[in-house]
Amino acid sequence: RLARRQPTIPQKRRTAPDMNLVRRNLVANLVGSAYTPLVTLVCVPIYKGMLGTEAWGLVGFFVTLYAVVAQFGTGLNQALNRELSRLSALGNASRQMRDTVRSLELVYWLLAATAGLLVFFGAPLIGHYWVSAEDLSPDLITRSVMLMGLTLAFQFPCAFYGGGLIGLQRQTLLAAVNIVMNSVRFLGAVGVLWWVSPTIHAFFLWQAAASGAHAVVLAVCVWRSLPRADGRPTLQRTILRALWRFVLGASGIALASLGLTQLDKVLLSHLLTLEDYGYYMLAHMAAIGLYVVTGAVYTAFLPQFTQRVSLNEQPQLVEQYHLGCQVMAVLVLSAAATAAVFSRELLLVWIGDPTTVERAHLVLSLLLIGNALNGLMNMPYALQLANGCTSIALTMNLVAMIAMMPLIVVMTIFLGPVGAACVWVLLNVFYMLVGTHITHRRFLPGQSRRWAIHDVLTPMAAAVAVAWLARLVAPTDLDRWQMVPWLAAAGAACLTATALATSSVRRAILLRLRPPTRRTS
Repeated sequence: RLARRQPTIPQKRRTAPDMNLVRRNLVANLVGSAYTPLVTLVCVPIYKGMLGTEAWGLVGFFVTLYAVVAQFGTGLNQALNRELSRLSALGNASRQMRDTVRSLELVYWLLAATAGLLVFFGAPLIGHYWVSAEDLSPDLITRSVMLMGLTLAFQFPCAFYGGGLIGLQRQTLLAAVNIVMNSVRFLGAVGVLWWVSPTIHAFFLWQAAASGAHAVVLAVCVWRSLPRADGRPTLQRTILRALWRFVLGASGIALASLGLTQLDKVLLSHLLTLEDYGYYMLAHMAAIGLYVVTGAVYTAFLPQFTQRVSLNEQPQLVEQYHLGCQVMAVLVLSAAATAAVFSRELLLVWIGDPTTVERAHLVLSLLLIGNALNGLMNMPYALQLANGCTSIALTMNLVAMIAMMPLIVVMTIFLGPVGAACVWVLLNVFYMLVGTHITHRRFLPGQSRRWAIHDVLTPMAAAVAVAWLARLVAPTDLDRWQMVPWLAAAGAACLTATALATSSVRRAILLRLRPPTRRTS
């Protein structure tokens, strides 16, 4: 009569969608993502003035080096994000969550140490043979690159622990920590250069110390946010074996995306004159501001999608997916449409040079259109990751890289920088037509039509119509600074119209504005 004891299996913990949490995370992501570029914009002229042009060039070299190396850790970041999102939706998974963090954490720190040591021991080669300078000696450059290796080893894990807090949906905490620690890092460097030593060595020593403190604070926040469990967390090889395919796939996507987004710059540096290349890069720097919004929305909804997939809540996933797509469309399309239609005025306010405006405004409009379409693809990509799929995005990125190279060469020869920007638009149209169809057919069958009409075309039509109407009625005699309130008003009108044109966002706004019902006794 004794029943055989069955192993305990984590039970699904069904929860109602917490849209208040999504809203808080979205606002926190927007604020946190916008703060770092703003404080950088303030500090960069100070750094350059105190360090000198050549020393500042070393800082630029480090930024490029970190951007490339960081892609190799993206797979582990995404894996931690997805696993903590998935496990937090289940009951009795606290021990597995802590073991997952410990297992991936050890691998990540090993990767960070390896990257830092490679830069450290490769510093003599970089200082003597790779970087050329007139005023800085090779020995000084070598010592600076050694400090870059130390900074890289500490700064690298910050993204990993940030992914953990995103998966735990502690994104408000993550934004607060990043704002405080980035203030220490950037503003503190100004103080060090001003009061201690205006040298590149002092700059990188402070960056290493601040990055180390940032990593420690984020690590403490992650571990304290995890549920308690008996025993100490340990390295579990079974966890690593279960995740290695996803890690490699996500890392491959990151590296392919890096090549895809940088391929045009590499080719154009050879195909264009230095003057035209400068105008293209100026337009590129203005257009990438759209990614602040894209990343904030993607980060807010990805854990929600993962939990719905883990709980097999398909109806809830469908509704939340369309809400996320429409929120992305409202914020991205309204900003892109306004900036693309008013690209002349936007550049004139920012740069103030009519020649630059005339040479770069059309390129800026095209890059904004391409970036907006790319932003709309983030929600289907989040759906892929929530289901543990990396093959779709990886395959499409590799195909796009192969097709993009000859297209850029041909279009640039005939149309110059405008042709290269057109290629970026065509590439993202291809992504939307093919990538979303494959994604929906595999994970949300029957939703392609609803996505195309309600999540993309309707808000796109509203955004473009209002932006062009604002363009037609805009005064023509405004000076540079009088354009600022007009651009703000046009953007606000475009945002309002786009929000009202989308069913899910409109419904959420009306529910938010509806007065609470009074309880009757």
